[in-house]
Amino acid sequence: MEQGRATTEDLNNVERIYDNYHKLGGNGTGTALYERILRLPLDDGKDDEQ
Repeated sequence: MEQGRATTEDLNNVERIYDNYHKLGGNGTGTALYERILRLPLDDGKDDEQ
């Protein structure tokens, strides 16, 4: 979130963590963070290529 973007790998990792958090009956804070991360622009690495 600090970078203002997320890679596909980041999203996969967050999804795995969130799924387990949700299964354990999370308190809602994790859901809010998960939703914020999903709204980040996707960093596909193309801006770094020149």
